[in-house]
Amino acid sequence: MIASDAIKNFYVQVIRQDGPDKNPYCQLFELPYKPNLNIISCLQAIAANPVTVEGKMLPRRLGL
Repeated sequence: MIASDAIKNFYVQVIRQDGPDKNPYCQLFELPYKPNLNIISCLQAIAANPVTVEGKMLPRRLGL
């Protein structure tokens, strides 16, 4: 395998807060690199497959 054939992944950290009186918390996601990615396409990929790097499956919901 040539180094350029390796799959390139990157991490996206999402900071969430479940309500104004709740503490914020972070969730980490791993995504495969694709050319021309932007933050919207990254969030859409997370929404389509909401599994953290720890393997926790998140409920699908409107809005991220």
